Amino acid sequence: MRVRLGKIVGVWKHLHHCWNVVVLIWVSGIIGWLISVLATWSITKNKGWDVSDTPLSWAFDHLAITLPVVGVFLAFTILVRLASIQVAKESKATAIQPAHHSPELNSQDRTRLHQYLTQWYKEFLGNRSS
Repeated sequence: MRVRLGKIVGVWKHLHHCWNVVVLIWVSGIIGWLISVLATWSITKNKGWDVSDTPLSWAFDHLAITLPVVGVFLAFTILVRLASIQVAKESKATAIQPAHHSPELNSQDRTRLHQYLTQWYKEFLGNRSS
């Protein structure tokens, strides 16, 4: 179970790279639909808000196709955005953490450490020359 969860978390972390592409697809789709509808309205005889001869009417007439496709893409967009937010939080948290420094030694501790290292060094050299 842990291996599968690890693989899911690994995919989740890499999913944030898709955010710009997903936004581009949404913006392109919406602008494309608007241009298509406006172009169709501008060349039809009926200048009212009748969308019967536009691509938008096809989407409304075929909701069994349109809704699942839009729903899946919307769910994917939400997942990608959540992954993007999570990665941003993790990178911010790691950037804020202070560097780990060793604590300051007071003079008594420094003296003891110096004595210990001097003694160890003398013993090391004494054992080495023997």
